[in-house]
Amino acid sequence: MNILSRIAGMAAIATVLMASPVFAQDWTLNPTYGEYSLSSGFTPDPYRIDLTAGGPNDVSGITTDTGTYCAGFAAEAPDVRLFFDEGFFDEINFTVESSGDTTLIINDPNGNWWCDDDSGAGLQPMLRFVPLSGQYDIWVGTFNNEYPSAQLLISEFDPTGSTSSSGNPPPPPSSGNPPPPPQQAGPDWTLDPAFGTFALNSGFTPDPYYVDVLAGGSIAISDFTGGECAGHIARAPDVRLNFEGGNFAELFFSVDATDDTTLVINDPYGEWWCDDDSGNEGLNPLIRMTPDSGQYDIWIGTYQEEMAPARLAISELYSH
Repeated sequence: MNILSRIAGMAAIATVLMASPVFAQDWTLNPTYGEYSLSSGFTPDPYRIDLTAGGPNDVSGITTDTGTYCAGFAAEAPDVRLFFDEGFFDEINFTVESSGDTTLIINDPNGNWWCDDDSGAGLQPMLRFVPLSGQYDIWVGTFNNEYPSAQLLISEFDPTGSTSSSGNPPPPPSSGNPPPPPQQAGPDWTLDPAFGTFALNSGFTPDPYYVDVLAGGSIAISDFTGGECAGHIARAPDVRLNFEGGNFAELFFSVDATDDTTLVINDPYGEWWCDDDSGNEGLNPLIRMTPDSGQYDIWIGTYQEEMAPARLAISELYSH
């Protein structure tokens, strides 16, 4: 099958999106669940990546060249970045497995945008490509603005179970070894914060200063603190604070939420702080520290692996 007829056939499965519109998905940001490199013939196939689907941004602003729309809600930063070296097969497929109703958005190596809602099994998405070498930025969204656990599957085989049109099994990668499994990713303060960067000088008003966030994530923080901290957070910080101290002896970080939240902070010296229930209201956390000038990267987690709306409060006058 030639490339032109191949692309025409893919129109029934995926919608090609124009690269020109401006919308909330930004492929230049660091991916939340990691970067992966695969060469054609990779094993295992399918290659699976665990993540939490969804995000705060309505993706219906992504319009196709025929005037139709993408569906669902996704994060601003990509969930996954794939560097792919094609060679042996004539297609590469992206599918999702999840208990939720997920959607799929991909920016391909040519800068074209693709999305799908229900072309896979059940209510799951599927996108199929003529395999191009280069960078694929991938978002797994949800149709109903939920945050279910999900797996992204990458395969050179037809997801319906057929073999590649080449008719041959995949040869081993050129190194003779399969690619290493993805490493478990912990919290990473170098990533862009999901809910913004803020600058405050000592004596700021209003005090407290509030930032609304969506708490939680897929990372069990106890895995990276020897069990000393509780709860589940995202990989990227929720909030970044650039602070200039000077007028007060303490700086307070607290959370207001109906769910049981936790708080994790990387301070200007690279030290990690965490708290679960030190706040005086319900099951919310409180961290108080000497107000040093510099960058504070802040995660608001949930005790259970769930997502929940929450409000971060930053204060020099905390008196609860």
